[in-house]
Amino acid sequence: MKRTLLLFLGLVLTIGILGCKEKVGADDRLIWKYKIGALCKSCPAIDEEGTIYIGSGDNYLYAINTDGTLKQMWETSGCPASPVISLNKIIYVGCDDGDINAIPIGPPDPEDTLKPVSFYYHTNYKPGYDVSYSPAIGEDGTIYMVRYYYGDSYLYGSYEQLCRLGGYPTQSSPSIGSDGTIYIEKEYSFCAINKDGSLKWGYKLPKDETKYNSPSPAAIGADGTIYFGLGGSLYVLTRNGNLKWRYRTGYAINASPVIDKAGNIYVISGTDCLLAITPRGNLKWRHEFEGYISTPVIGSEGTIYLVENRKNIIWFTTSFRIKALLHAINSNGNLKWTYNVRSECRHITRYSDTEISELTIGSDGTLYFSFGKYLYAVKSDSKGLANSSWPRQGHDNQNTGRAQ
Repeated sequence: MKRTLLLFLGLVLTIGILGCKEKVGADDRLIWKYKIGALCKSCPAIDEEGTIYIGSGDNYLYAINTDGTLKQMWETSGCPASPVISLNKIIYVGCDDGDINAIPIGPPDPEDTLKPVSFYYHTNYKPGYDVSYSPAIGEDGTIYMVRYYYGDSYLYGSYEQLCRLGGYPTQSSPSIGSDGTIYIEKEYSFCAINKDGSLKWGYKLPKDETKYNSPSPAAIGADGTIYFGLGGSLYVLTRNGNLKWRYRTGYAINASPVIDKAGNIYVISGTDCLLAITPRGNLKWRHEFEGYISTPVIGSEGTIYLVENRKNIIWFTTSFRIKALLHAINSNGNLKWTYNVRSECRHITRYSDTEISELTIGSDGTLYFSFGKYLYAVKSDSKGLANSSWPRQGHDNQNTGRAQ
């Protein structure tokens, strides 16, 4: 009996060890990877020179050169969300302590490269890592953000309070139209707000969907059409606030829709299903995955890229095999290729221990995203972002949330 038990335990140990030795996929697409100080879920931003900016759980904002070397790092007031780059080369980043940090990105100071930055705003509400809580930047440089304190949410334009949004935390980022109109939820309605804070129009949202959910950040089409997810539906409004059509996905849409050159809309239904919907509101195709997926980004020739985070338990052990898979999908919904970015064995119980960030794509076609404690640079088939009205979450590589 003892011998049988020992043989069984030996078999379990062998399976566990072999399961942990899975090799990372071939490096034909990997350009480089850079180890960040801690778990990173922030969506990278890219400036005009190609420098990549990403926040980390060690309370630092990192600036990485295009060759994968560290350019500079700044201490922030908390764990930073996705950075936003303004026209005057200041990075604004929200942190999980409720502060919005403003960081000038001029030449590094050789005397003190880790100096803390000044803090412009305090929200009294901790947005955590979620990229949807990032501020947006108007064409004139105004920083639009949501502040929550004493039981109320307010929309601010830089230092000025513009309007009250409601007596609850508004869990979404504002989006800005090409004419400067700000789009965000207000008092259980999806609203268009003028620069001075006055209401332009409001579309009343169903109470059963707004009770526990906020609309996703909006995407804006070339003709001014507004797209956003709420609950299990994609809402499409005209620029005057009238309902154009509504597509029921069946599962929650929490991330911003993205739009290709032809006007097709791509949304994540739930956590593992990508839907392509035509400009008239018909389903074009759907692609289901095994694990959680990032918000897609659309390349210059129409390829859709996203990262899947897959977790599988290893039999007879308490370990999980964690995979990060980069997928390239044709505009017709067919899979072009999959790159096994990383695979490792971990003794974890929480899925969030290895979450992925959103993707971004540089002007040379390099894809940037984080998984665990690494920032990855991977070759794509594209030459930058698609020339469409809203090719990625946050609209552009500076995460401005503003239509051009």
